[in-house]
Amino acid sequence: MSFLIARVLPVRFGSETEKPRQVNQIRLLSMLPTLVHVAVVASGGRATTDLGDPVGYVRPRPAADIGSSPWSVGAEVQDRNYSYMPAWQQYLGPLGAKRARIESGWARCEPSAGAYNWGWLDSIVNEMHAVGVKPWVTLSFNNAVYGPAGADPVKYASAGAPLPDLNNATVRAAWARYVQMLTKRYDGVIDEYEIWNEPDIQTSPDIITSVAYGQLLAVTTRALLTGNPAAKAFLNVASPRHGPFAAEALATAKTADPMAFEAIVSTTFHPYTSNPDSTYHEGDVAALLRNVTRASPNMTVLQGECGAPSTQGGYGALTEYKWNETSQAKWALRRLVTDWAHGLKWSSIFSIVDMCYEKDSHLDINHKGLIEINCSTRTVVRRKQAYFAVQHLTALIDGNVSNPGLSWVHTAVGGQFSRVDATRNGAGMVLLWRNTDMPSGLYNYSNATAVTLSLTQPPVSFGDPVLVDLVSGAVFEAGQCSGKATQCTVPSYDAPILLTERAAVPMQPTPSWALAGSVR
Repeated sequence: MSFLIARVLPVRFGSETEKPRQVNQIRLLSMLPTLVHVAVVASGGRATTDLGDPVGYVRPRPAADIGSSPWSVGAEVQDRNYSYMPAWQQYLGPLGAKRARIESGWARCEPSAGAYNWGWLDSIVNEMHAVGVKPWVTLSFNNAVYGPAGADPVKYASAGAPLPDLNNATVRAAWARYVQMLTKRYDGVIDEYEIWNEPDIQTSPDIITSVAYGQLLAVTTRALLTGNPAAKAFLNVASPRHGPFAAEALATAKTADPMAFEAIVSTTFHPYTSNPDSTYHEGDVAALLRNVTRASPNMTVLQGECGAPSTQGGYGALTEYKWNETSQAKWALRRLVTDWAHGLKWSSIFSIVDMCYEKDSHLDINHKGLIEINCSTRTVVRRKQAYFAVQHLTALIDGNVSNPGLSWVHTAVGGQFSRVDATRNGAGMVLLWRNTDMPSGLYNYSNATAVTLSLTQPPVSFGDPVLVDLVSGAVFEAGQCSGKATQCTVPSYDAPILLTERAAVPMQPTPSWALAGSVR
Protein backbone atom coordinates (compact mmCIF):
# COMPACT_ATOMS: atom_id res chain seq x y z
CA MET A 1 0.00 0.00 0.00
CA SER A 2 1.19 3.52 -0.73
CA PHE A 3 1.07 5.94 2.13
CA LEU A 4 2.39 9.28 3.29
CA ILE A 5 4.83 10.05 6.06
CA ALA A 6 3.90 13.29 7.82
CA ARG A 7 6.17 15.32 10.08
CA VAL A 8 4.17 17.88 12.05
CA LEU A 9 5.73 21.33 12.01
CA PRO A 10 5.52 23.69 14.98
CA VAL A 11 2.35 25.70 14.43
CA ARG A 12 0.05 27.66 16.72
CA PHE A 13 -3.56 26.67 16.07
CA GLY A 14 -5.78 29.67 15.46
CA SER A 15 -8.97 28.14 14.14
CA GLU A 16 -12.47 29.47 14.52
CA THR A 17 -13.56 27.19 17.35
CA GLU A 18 -15.05 29.00 20.31
CA LYS A 19 -12.36 29.84 22.85
CA PRO A 20 -13.88 27.91 25.80
CA ARG A 21 -14.34 24.69 23.83
CA GLN A 22 -11.69 21.99 23.78
CA VAL A 23 -10.34 21.35 20.29
CA ASN A 24 -12.01 18.25 18.89
CA GLN A 25 -9.49 15.54 18.04
CA ILE A 26 -10.98 14.78 14.63
CA ARG A 27 -10.94 18.46 13.68
CA LEU A 28 -7.35 18.75 14.91
CA LEU A 29 -6.30 15.78 12.79
CA SER A 30 -8.15 17.19 9.83
CA MET A 31 -5.99 20.30 9.92
CA LEU A 32 -2.73 18.37 9.72
CA PRO A 33 -2.28 18.60 5.94
CA THR A 34 -1.90 22.35 6.26
CA LEU A 35 0.92 21.79 8.75
CA VAL A 36 2.99 18.91 7.52
CA HIS A 37 5.96 17.85 5.49
CA VAL A 38 4.65 15.25 3.04
CA ALA A 39 6.45 12.36 1.39
CA VAL A 40 4.73 9.71 -0.73
CA VAL A 41 6.18 6.28 -0.12
CA ALA A 42 5.54 3.31 -2.40
CA SER A 43 4.70 -0.15 -1.09
CA GLY A 44 8.32 -1.24 -1.42
CA GLY A 45 9.38 1.54 0.94
CA ARG A 46 11.07 3.72 -1.71
CA ALA A 47 10.04 7.37 -1.62
CA THR A 48 8.64 8.13 -5.04
CA THR A 49 7.64 11.74 -4.37
CA ASP A 50 8.79 14.06 -1.60
CA LEU A 51 6.55 17.10 -1.60
CA GLY A 52 8.31 18.69 1.36
CA ASP A 53 6.74 21.54 3.28
CA PRO A 54 3.98 23.70 1.79
CA VAL A 55 5.29 26.69 -0.14
CA GLY A 56 2.09 28.58 0.55
CA TYR A 57 -1.68 28.33 0.70
CA VAL A 58 -4.45 29.27 -1.68
CA ARG A 59 -5.53 32.89 -1.27
CA PRO A 60 -9.32 33.20 -1.61
CA ARG A 61 -10.84 35.54 -4.18
CA PRO A 62 -14.11 37.31 -3.36
CA ALA A 63 -16.99 37.06 -5.80
CA ALA A 64 -16.66 40.74 -6.74
CA ASP A 65 -13.16 40.02 -8.11
CA ILE A 66 -14.30 37.09 -10.25
CA GLY A 67 -15.87 37.80 -13.62
CA SER A 68 -17.74 34.53 -14.02
CA SER A 69 -17.60 31.01 -12.69
CA PRO A 70 -19.47 27.69 -12.70
CA TRP A 71 -20.19 27.83 -8.96
CA SER A 72 -23.40 28.63 -7.12
CA VAL A 73 -24.24 28.46 -3.42
CA GLY A 74 -27.60 27.85 -1.81
CA ALA A 75 -29.17 30.66 0.21
CA GLU A 76 -32.55 28.97 0.49
CA VAL A 77 -35.33 28.81 3.15
CA GLN A 78 -35.20 32.51 3.98
CA ASP A 79 -38.78 32.74 2.75
CA ARG A 80 -39.77 30.66 5.80
CA ASN A 81 -37.31 32.28 8.23
CA TYR A 82 -35.29 29.06 8.59
CA SER A 83 -32.20 31.08 7.62
CA TYR A 84 -31.41 34.69 8.54
CA MET A 85 -29.16 36.49 6.07
CA PRO A 86 -28.01 39.37 8.34
CA ALA A 87 -26.25 36.74 10.46
CA TRP A 88 -24.12 35.36 7.62
CA GLN A 89 -24.14 37.89 4.79
CA GLN A 90 -20.56 39.02 5.51
CA TYR A 91 -19.35 35.55 4.44
CA LEU A 92 -21.21 35.35 1.14
CA GLY A 93 -18.96 37.53 -1.02
CA PRO A 94 -15.68 36.11 0.34
CA LEU A 95 -16.83 32.55 -0.48
CA GLY A 96 -16.26 33.32 -4.16
CA ALA A 97 -19.38 31.69 -5.65
CA LYS A 98 -20.84 33.89 -8.40
CA ARG A 99 -24.46 32.72 -8.07
CA ALA A 100 -26.80 32.09 -5.16
CA ARG A 101 -30.15 30.34 -5.16
CA ILE A 102 -33.04 31.87 -3.23
CA GLU A 103 -36.69 30.90 -2.89
CA SER A 104 -39.30 33.49 -3.71
CA GLY A 105 -41.84 32.73 -0.98
CA TRP A 106 -45.24 33.60 -2.44
CA ALA A 107 -46.90 33.43 0.98
CA ARG A 108 -44.40 35.85 2.50
CA CYS A 109 -44.55 38.23 -0.46
CA GLU A 110 -48.36 38.29 -0.49
CA PRO A 111 -49.53 37.78 3.12
CA SER A 112 -53.07 38.81 2.24
CA ALA A 113 -54.83 38.92 -1.10
CA GLY A 114 -53.52 41.78 -3.21
CA ALA A 115 -51.23 43.16 -0.46
CA TYR A 116 -47.52 42.69 -1.20
CA ASN A 117 -44.45 42.79 1.03
CA TRP A 118 -41.25 42.89 -1.03
CA GLY A 119 -38.94 44.38 1.61
CA TRP A 120 -37.50 41.11 2.90
CA LEU A 121 -36.70 39.91 -0.63
CA ASP A 122 -35.36 43.32 -1.71
CA SER A 123 -32.79 43.24 1.09
CA ILE A 124 -31.56 39.77 0.06
CA VAL A 125 -31.30 40.64 -3.62
CA ASN A 126 -29.62 43.99 -2.96
CA GLU A 127 -27.05 42.51 -0.60
CA MET A 128 -26.12 39.77 -3.06
CA HIS A 129 -25.85 42.22 -5.92
CA ALA A 130 -23.62 44.50 -3.82
CA VAL A 131 -21.02 41.76 -3.24
CA GLY A 132 -20.90 40.52 -6.82
CA VAL A 133 -23.20 37.51 -6.41
CA LYS A 134 -25.98 36.95 -8.96
CA PRO A 135 -29.19 35.59 -7.44
CA TRP A 136 -31.32 33.05 -9.22
CA VAL A 137 -34.79 32.32 -7.91
CA THR A 138 -36.99 29.30 -7.31
CA LEU A 139 -40.61 30.38 -7.70
CA SER A 140 -42.37 28.66 -4.83
CA PHE A 141 -44.27 27.67 -2.75
CA ASN A 142 -48.07 27.92 -2.50
CA ASN A 143 -50.11 30.47 -0.54
CA ALA A 144 -52.90 29.49 1.86
CA VAL A 145 -54.58 32.82 1.12
CA TYR A 146 -55.60 31.23 -2.18
CA GLY A 147 -56.13 27.73 -0.83
CA PRO A 148 -59.34 26.03 0.23
CA ALA A 149 -61.02 27.00 3.48
CA GLY A 150 -58.91 25.86 6.41
CA ALA A 151 -55.71 25.51 4.38
CA ASP A 152 -52.67 25.22 6.65
CA PRO A 153 -50.50 28.34 6.09
CA VAL A 154 -47.31 26.53 7.13
CA LYS A 155 -47.91 23.54 4.86
CA TYR A 156 -48.85 25.73 1.90
CA ALA A 157 -45.69 27.83 2.28
CA SER A 158 -43.33 24.84 2.58
CA ALA A 159 -41.79 22.04 0.56
CA GLY A 160 -44.46 19.48 -0.22
CA ALA A 161 -47.16 22.09 -0.80
CA PRO A 162 -49.72 21.39 -3.52
CA LEU A 163 -49.42 23.35 -6.74
CA PRO A 164 -51.60 26.43 -7.17
CA ASP A 165 -55.01 25.36 -8.43
CA LEU A 166 -54.78 26.58 -12.01
CA ASN A 167 -58.32 25.41 -12.71
CA ASN A 168 -59.51 28.12 -10.35
CA ALA A 169 -59.49 31.40 -12.29
CA THR A 170 -58.84 33.48 -9.15
CA VAL A 171 -55.89 31.38 -8.08
CA ARG A 172 -54.45 31.20 -11.59
CA ALA A 173 -54.65 35.00 -11.97
CA ALA A 174 -53.14 35.57 -8.50
CA TRP A 175 -50.16 33.26 -9.19
CA ALA A 176 -49.52 34.83 -12.60
CA ARG A 177 -49.79 38.35 -11.15
CA TYR A 178 -47.34 37.52 -8.36
CA VAL A 179 -44.80 36.05 -10.80
CA GLN A 180 -45.17 38.98 -13.19
CA MET A 181 -44.72 41.57 -10.43
CA LEU A 182 -41.67 39.78 -9.00
CA THR A 183 -39.87 39.41 -12.31
CA LYS A 184 -40.62 42.98 -13.32
CA ARG A 185 -39.36 44.24 -9.96
CA TYR A 186 -35.98 42.54 -10.37
CA ASP A 187 -35.57 43.03 -14.11
CA GLY A 188 -31.91 43.77 -14.77
CA VAL A 189 -30.75 41.97 -11.63
CA ILE A 190 -32.39 38.54 -11.86
CA ASP A 191 -33.18 36.78 -15.11
CA GLU A 192 -33.02 33.07 -14.19
CA TYR A 193 -36.03 31.42 -12.57
CA GLU A 194 -36.59 27.84 -11.51
CA ILE A 195 -40.26 26.87 -11.48
CA TRP A 196 -41.19 24.99 -8.31
CA ASN A 197 -39.07 22.68 -6.18
CA GLU A 198 -38.93 18.90 -6.63
CA PRO A 199 -42.42 18.30 -8.05
CA ASP A 200 -41.47 14.77 -9.11
CA ILE A 201 -41.17 13.38 -5.58
CA GLN A 202 -44.25 14.92 -4.01
CA THR A 203 -46.11 12.38 -1.86
CA SER A 204 -49.78 11.71 -1.21
CA PRO A 205 -52.20 13.40 -0.82
CA ASP A 206 -50.65 16.17 -2.94
CA ILE A 207 -48.94 14.15 -5.67
CA ILE A 208 -47.98 16.33 -8.64
CA THR A 209 -48.40 14.75 -12.05
CA SER A 210 -46.18 15.57 -15.00
CA VAL A 211 -49.20 17.06 -16.78
CA ALA A 212 -50.08 19.34 -13.86
CA TYR A 213 -46.46 20.44 -13.60
CA GLY A 214 -46.32 21.09 -17.34
CA GLN A 215 -49.38 23.33 -17.08
CA LEU A 216 -47.67 25.24 -14.26
CA LEU A 217 -44.56 25.62 -16.44
CA ALA A 218 -46.63 27.16 -19.25
CA VAL A 219 -48.58 29.60 -17.07
CA THR A 220 -45.53 30.63 -15.05
CA THR A 221 -43.23 31.10 -18.04
CA ARG A 222 -45.80 33.30 -19.75
CA ALA A 223 -46.03 35.44 -16.59
CA LEU A 224 -42.22 35.57 -16.36
CA LEU A 225 -41.93 36.94 -19.87
CA THR A 226 -44.66 39.50 -19.26
CA GLY A 227 -42.67 40.85 -16.32
CA ASN A 228 -39.24 40.46 -17.90
CA PRO A 229 -39.02 39.57 -21.61
CA ALA A 230 -35.39 38.49 -21.17
CA ALA A 231 -36.15 36.01 -18.38
CA LYS A 232 -35.15 32.36 -18.70
CA ALA A 233 -37.02 29.52 -17.03
CA PHE A 234 -35.79 26.21 -15.57
CA LEU A 235 -37.89 23.19 -14.78
CA ASN A 236 -36.84 21.01 -11.87
CA VAL A 237 -36.76 17.36 -10.92
CA ALA A 238 -35.30 16.12 -7.67
CA SER A 239 -33.91 12.94 -9.18
CA PRO A 240 -32.00 12.76 -12.46
CA ARG A 241 -33.69 9.36 -12.86
CA HIS A 242 -37.00 11.13 -13.43
CA GLY A 243 -36.26 12.17 -16.99
CA PRO A 244 -39.59 10.81 -18.29
CA PHE A 245 -41.46 13.06 -15.82
CA ALA A 246 -39.47 16.07 -17.05
CA ALA A 247 -40.02 15.18 -20.73
CA GLU A 248 -43.78 14.76 -20.24
CA ALA A 249 -43.99 18.08 -18.38
CA LEU A 250 -42.10 19.82 -21.19
CA ALA A 251 -44.38 18.31 -23.81
CA THR A 252 -47.42 19.57 -21.91
CA ALA A 253 -45.94 23.06 -21.57
CA LYS A 254 -45.07 23.20 -25.26
CA THR A 255 -48.60 22.28 -26.28
CA ALA A 256 -50.12 24.80 -23.86
CA ASP A 257 -47.98 27.79 -24.90
CA PRO A 258 -45.47 27.14 -27.72
CA MET A 259 -44.03 30.67 -27.72
CA ALA A 260 -43.46 30.86 -23.96
CA PHE A 261 -41.99 27.36 -24.09
CA GLU A 262 -38.93 28.73 -25.91
CA ALA A 263 -37.88 30.50 -22.70
CA ILE A 264 -37.56 27.18 -20.81
CA VAL A 265 -33.87 26.56 -21.36
CA SER A 266 -32.61 24.26 -18.60
CA THR A 267 -33.56 21.42 -16.29
CA THR A 268 -32.20 21.45 -12.76
CA PHE A 269 -31.77 18.33 -10.64
CA HIS A 270 -30.86 17.56 -7.01
CA PRO A 271 -28.65 14.43 -6.86
CA TYR A 272 -28.39 13.49 -3.18
CA THR A 273 -26.03 10.49 -3.05
CA SER A 274 -23.43 9.62 -0.42
CA ASN A 275 -20.84 9.20 -3.18
CA PRO A 276 -21.20 12.32 -5.34
CA ASP A 277 -19.52 10.63 -8.31
CA SER A 278 -22.10 7.83 -8.45
CA THR A 279 -24.60 10.20 -10.09
CA TYR A 280 -22.53 9.88 -13.25
CA HIS A 281 -21.21 6.35 -12.80
CA GLU A 282 -24.78 5.06 -13.10
CA GLY A 283 -25.63 7.15 -16.15
CA ASP A 284 -28.50 9.04 -14.49
CA VAL A 285 -27.59 12.53 -15.72
CA ALA A 286 -26.95 11.35 -19.26
CA ALA A 287 -30.39 9.72 -19.26
CA LEU A 288 -31.99 12.92 -17.96
CA LEU A 289 -30.34 14.93 -20.71
CA ARG A 290 -31.52 12.49 -23.38
CA ASN A 291 -35.08 12.74 -22.12
CA VAL A 292 -35.29 16.53 -21.97
CA THR A 293 -33.52 17.14 -25.27
CA ARG A 294 -36.09 14.95 -27.02
CA ALA A 295 -38.68 17.48 -25.90
CA SER A 296 -36.45 20.51 -26.46
CA PRO A 297 -33.23 19.92 -28.45
CA ASN A 298 -31.30 22.86 -26.96
CA MET A 299 -32.14 22.05 -23.34
CA THR A 300 -29.24 21.90 -20.86
CA VAL A 301 -29.05 20.42 -17.37
CA LEU A 302 -27.83 22.13 -14.21
CA GLN A 303 -27.13 20.85 -10.72
CA GLY A 304 -29.36 23.18 -8.72
CA GLU A 305 -29.24 21.91 -5.14
CA CYS A 306 -27.12 19.34 -3.36
CA GLY A 307 -25.14 19.14 -0.17
CA ALA A 308 -23.91 16.84 2.58
CA PRO A 309 -24.23 17.39 6.33
CA SER A 310 -21.29 17.86 8.67
CA THR A 311 -22.64 15.42 11.26
CA GLN A 312 -24.88 12.38 11.36
CA GLY A 313 -28.53 13.03 12.13
CA GLY A 314 -30.56 16.18 11.94
CA TYR A 315 -33.00 17.16 9.22
CA GLY A 316 -32.86 16.42 5.50
CA ALA A 317 -31.27 14.03 3.02
CA LEU A 318 -28.20 11.83 3.70
CA THR A 319 -28.50 12.20 7.48
CA GLU A 320 -28.36 8.43 7.99
CA TYR A 321 -24.64 8.33 7.13
CA LYS A 322 -21.72 9.02 9.45
CA TRP A 323 -20.44 12.48 8.53
CA ASN A 324 -18.04 14.98 10.00
CA GLU A 325 -16.63 18.24 8.73
CA THR A 326 -13.84 16.55 6.80
CA SER A 327 -16.10 14.21 4.85
CA GLN A 328 -18.47 17.12 4.19
CA ALA A 329 -15.61 19.23 2.77
CA LYS A 330 -14.38 16.40 0.53
CA TRP A 331 -17.93 15.68 -0.63
CA ALA A 332 -18.60 19.33 -1.51
CA LEU A 333 -15.47 19.52 -3.66
CA ARG A 334 -16.22 16.27 -5.46
CA ARG A 335 -19.84 17.24 -6.08
CA LEU A 336 -18.92 20.57 -7.62
CA VAL A 337 -15.91 19.39 -9.61
CA THR A 338 -17.55 16.27 -11.02
CA ASP A 339 -20.58 18.30 -12.19
CA TRP A 340 -18.27 20.81 -13.88
CA ALA A 341 -16.16 18.06 -15.42
CA HIS A 342 -19.29 16.56 -17.00
CA GLY A 343 -20.04 19.81 -18.78
CA LEU A 344 -22.69 21.40 -16.55
CA LYS A 345 -22.90 25.19 -16.86
CA TRP A 346 -22.98 25.47 -13.09
CA SER A 347 -23.34 23.46 -9.92
CA SER A 348 -24.85 24.73 -6.67
CA ILE A 349 -23.75 23.61 -3.20
CA PHE A 350 -26.49 23.41 -0.58
CA SER A 351 -26.18 25.51 1.50
CA ILE A 352 -24.19 28.46 2.79
CA VAL A 353 -25.39 28.05 6.37
CA ASP A 354 -27.05 25.48 8.61
CA MET A 355 -30.83 25.79 8.46
CA CYS A 356 -33.08 25.91 11.50
CA TYR A 357 -36.39 24.23 10.68
CA GLU A 358 -39.24 24.77 13.14
CA LYS A 359 -41.41 21.67 12.77
CA ASP A 360 -44.42 20.93 14.96
CA SER A 361 -43.17 23.10 17.83
CA HIS A 362 -39.67 21.61 17.83
CA LEU A 363 -36.42 22.51 16.13
CA ASP A 364 -34.76 20.41 13.44
CA ILE A 365 -31.34 21.49 12.19
CA ASN A 366 -30.20 20.79 8.66
CA HIS A 367 -26.42 20.56 9.06
CA LYS A 368 -25.56 20.94 5.36
CA GLY A 369 -24.36 24.51 5.79
CA LEU A 370 -20.81 25.62 5.05
CA ILE A 371 -21.24 27.76 8.16
CA GLU A 372 -22.37 26.56 11.58
CA ILE A 373 -25.24 28.53 13.08
CA ASN A 374 -26.57 28.81 16.62
CA CYS A 375 -30.29 28.33 16.02
CA SER A 376 -31.24 29.74 19.43
CA THR A 377 -29.50 33.07 18.90
CA ARG A 378 -29.50 33.03 15.07
CA THR A 379 -25.80 33.87 15.10
CA VAL A 380 -22.81 32.37 13.32
CA VAL A 381 -20.64 30.04 15.37
CA ARG A 382 -17.87 29.56 12.80
CA ARG A 383 -17.06 28.63 9.27
CA LYS A 384 -16.66 24.91 8.70
CA GLN A 385 -13.89 23.14 6.78
CA ALA A 386 -16.19 22.95 3.76
CA TYR A 387 -16.44 26.74 3.60
CA PHE A 388 -12.67 27.06 3.19
CA ALA A 389 -12.50 24.12 0.77
CA VAL A 390 -15.09 25.76 -1.49
CA GLN A 391 -13.15 29.04 -1.21
CA HIS A 392 -10.07 27.29 -2.54
CA LEU A 393 -12.04 25.90 -5.48
CA THR A 394 -13.68 29.21 -6.42
CA ALA A 395 -10.30 30.95 -6.28
CA LEU A 396 -8.74 28.52 -8.74
CA ILE A 397 -11.49 27.55 -11.18
CA ASP A 398 -13.51 30.38 -12.71
CA GLY A 399 -14.91 31.33 -16.08
CA ASN A 400 -11.39 31.56 -17.53
CA VAL A 401 -10.90 27.81 -17.11
CA SER A 402 -11.88 26.03 -20.29
CA ASN A 403 -12.02 22.67 -22.02
CA PRO A 404 -12.43 20.31 -19.07
CA GLY A 405 -11.88 16.77 -20.25
CA LEU A 406 -12.70 13.83 -18.00
CA SER A 407 -10.96 10.46 -17.94
CA TRP A 408 -10.46 7.69 -15.42
CA VAL A 409 -7.19 6.41 -14.00
CA HIS A 410 -7.04 2.88 -12.56
CA THR A 411 -4.45 1.87 -9.97
CA ALA A 412 -3.66 -1.55 -8.55
CA VAL A 413 -4.06 -0.57 -4.89
CA GLY A 414 -6.00 2.68 -4.86
CA GLY A 415 -8.92 1.85 -7.11
CA GLN A 416 -10.39 4.21 -9.67
CA PHE A 417 -9.56 7.91 -9.91
CA SER A 418 -11.20 10.71 -11.86
CA ARG A 419 -8.84 12.88 -13.85
CA VAL A 420 -9.92 16.24 -15.28
CA ASP A 421 -7.73 18.14 -17.75
CA ALA A 422 -8.37 21.84 -18.36
CA THR A 423 -6.56 25.11 -19.08
CA ARG A 424 -6.68 28.53 -17.47
CA ASN A 425 -5.26 31.41 -19.51
CA GLY A 426 -3.03 28.92 -21.28
CA ALA A 427 -1.83 27.14 -18.14
CA GLY A 428 -2.48 23.41 -17.93
CA MET A 429 -4.55 22.04 -15.04
CA VAL A 430 -5.04 18.45 -13.92
CA LEU A 431 -7.43 17.52 -11.12
CA LEU A 432 -7.37 14.06 -9.60
CA TRP A 433 -9.36 12.22 -6.92
CA ARG A 434 -10.47 8.71 -5.98
CA ASN A 435 -14.12 8.38 -7.00
CA THR A 436 -15.17 4.92 -5.84
CA ASP A 437 -16.64 5.58 -2.39
CA MET A 438 -18.28 8.06 -0.07
CA PRO A 439 -15.56 10.39 1.25
CA SER A 440 -14.02 9.27 4.50
CA GLY A 441 -14.11 11.37 7.65
CA LEU A 442 -10.35 11.22 8.14
CA TYR A 443 -7.85 13.51 6.53
CA ASN A 444 -6.34 10.43 4.99
CA TYR A 445 -3.24 11.71 3.34
CA SER A 446 -1.86 8.98 5.60
CA ASN A 447 -3.65 6.58 3.25
CA ALA A 448 -3.02 8.35 -0.05
CA THR A 449 -2.09 6.56 -3.23
CA ALA A 450 0.92 7.42 -5.37
CA VAL A 451 -0.71 7.87 -8.79
CA THR A 452 1.42 8.09 -11.92
CA LEU A 453 -0.02 10.57 -14.40
CA SER A 454 0.69 10.51 -18.11
CA LEU A 455 1.60 13.96 -19.40
CA THR A 456 1.28 12.86 -23.03
CA GLN A 457 -2.20 11.27 -23.07
CA PRO A 458 -3.82 13.76 -22.92
CA PRO A 459 -0.90 16.11 -23.65
CA VAL A 460 0.00 18.64 -20.95
CA SER A 461 3.28 20.27 -19.96
CA PHE A 462 4.35 22.39 -17.01
CA GLY A 463 7.16 24.89 -16.60
CA ASP A 464 6.92 25.59 -12.86
CA PRO A 465 4.29 23.20 -11.48
CA VAL A 466 2.76 23.04 -8.03
CA LEU A 467 0.36 20.61 -6.42
CA VAL A 468 -2.64 22.00 -4.52
CA ASP A 469 -4.67 20.11 -1.94
CA LEU A 470 -8.08 21.76 -2.33
CA VAL A 471 -9.36 20.76 1.11
CA SER A 472 -6.57 22.41 3.09
CA GLY A 473 -5.42 24.90 0.46
CA ALA A 474 -1.81 23.74 0.94
CA VAL A 475 0.46 24.27 -2.09
CA PHE A 476 3.50 22.03 -2.69
CA GLU A 477 6.35 22.01 -5.18
CA ALA A 478 5.86 19.50 -7.99
CA GLY A 479 9.13 19.72 -9.88
CA GLN A 480 8.89 16.05 -10.84
CA CYS A 481 6.15 17.10 -13.29
CA SER A 482 8.08 19.88 -15.03
CA GLY A 483 9.94 20.28 -18.28
CA LYS A 484 9.98 17.37 -20.70
CA ALA A 485 8.61 14.84 -18.22
CA THR A 486 6.26 12.39 -19.92
CA GLN A 487 4.78 11.24 -16.61
CA CYS A 488 4.95 12.13 -12.95
CA THR A 489 3.80 10.68 -9.63
CA VAL A 490 1.54 12.62 -7.28
CA PRO A 491 -0.34 11.68 -4.11
CA SER A 492 -4.09 11.40 -4.49
CA TYR A 493 -6.94 10.42 -2.22
CA ASP A 494 -10.72 10.79 -1.97
CA ALA A 495 -10.78 14.56 -2.48
CA PRO A 496 -9.52 16.60 -5.45
CA ILE A 497 -5.91 17.65 -5.77
CA LEU A 498 -4.82 20.07 -8.50
CA LEU A 499 -1.61 20.07 -10.54
CA THR A 500 -1.01 23.37 -12.32
CA GLU A 501 1.46 26.21 -12.88
CA ARG A 502 2.56 28.23 -9.87
CA ALA A 503 1.50 31.44 -11.61
CA ALA A 504 -2.09 30.14 -11.83
CA VAL A 505 -2.41 29.86 -8.05
CA PRO A 506 -3.11 32.96 -5.93
CA MET A 507 -1.11 32.35 -2.76
CA GLN A 508 -0.66 33.56 0.78
CA PRO A 509 1.74 32.38 3.50
CA THR A 510 -0.92 31.25 5.99
CA PRO A 511 -4.01 29.05 5.52
CA SER A 512 -7.33 30.88 5.49
CA TRP A 513 -8.75 29.03 8.45
CA ALA A 514 -5.80 30.17 10.57
CA LEU A 515 -6.27 33.78 9.47
CA ALA A 516 -9.98 33.72 10.27
CA GLY A 517 -9.66 34.17 14.01
CA SER A 518 -12.69 33.81 16.23
CA VAL A 519 -16.10 34.62 14.85
CA ARG A 520 -17.97 37.42 16.56
